[in-house]
Amino acid sequence: MIKLGTQNISALRLGGQEIKKAYLGETLMFSGKKPSRLPDGYREVEYIHSDENCSIDTGVKGVNYAATRIVMDIEPDVFGGSNEYIFGKSGLGYPSTTTMYWFNLWRYSATQIRYRYYTYTATTRDANISKNRLTIDFDLRNKKLIIGGNQFSLTSNNFNTTTLSNESHIFLLSFSASNKSISGKLYSAQIYFNGSTLTRDFVPCINPSGLVGLYDLVGSKFYGNAGTGTLTAGPAV
Repeated sequence: MIKLGTQNISALRLGGQEIKKAYLGETLMFSGKKPSRLPDGYREVEYIHSDENCSIDTGVKGVNYAATRIVMDIEPDVFGGSNEYIFGKSGLGYPSTTTMYWFNLWRYSATQIRYRYYTYTATTRDANISKNRLTIDFDLRNKKLIIGGNQFSLTSNNFNTTTLSNESHIFLLSFSASNKSISGKLYSAQIYFNGSTLTRDFVPCINPSGLVGLYDLVGSKFYGNAGTGTLTAGPAV
């Protein structure tokens, strides 16, 4: 550590630009490094990339879904030709469509997304999200869905007294061969209860065993791939 008198120097700047390393001749005198948000042994990466058979079980279940919100920073690949789930939750009564409660979002075509909440009936909206980094904000409490620059209003639902027993999944590998997880890059994801209580705050990472997945800053827990596909790590942060 470099000192100026008795003061430790933790950063060097030239104008407004931070200097990462400083040398005296060929000798490294200073190396600035951002403190890690993750425990020792974990490596934070810019994103994780999913293929069509990935699934991350978030462990979120048994909650009032009228007040649930999920936010994702994602960049999907080109459309692969089948239902591609971005986020999925199913609960009571599956596989009966008459007694099932849902909270799902998926890419239905190259220019369309579909979603459903509470009932089995799906709603289709125009949204071209291929090769485009965007924010997805699925907010049941405030009855809105944001897909990049598009915002859709959600109608009133009967989730007010409904809790769902099955876990919520990111990159859902769904219930048949025609349903896949969306392939693409995930930069971050958050899940909220009651519209504002942060319950999961996911950071893309590689764990000490070399597995690629998401680390939850709220619960201090690693979540890996529960599907049969491959998660690939992006560059280190």
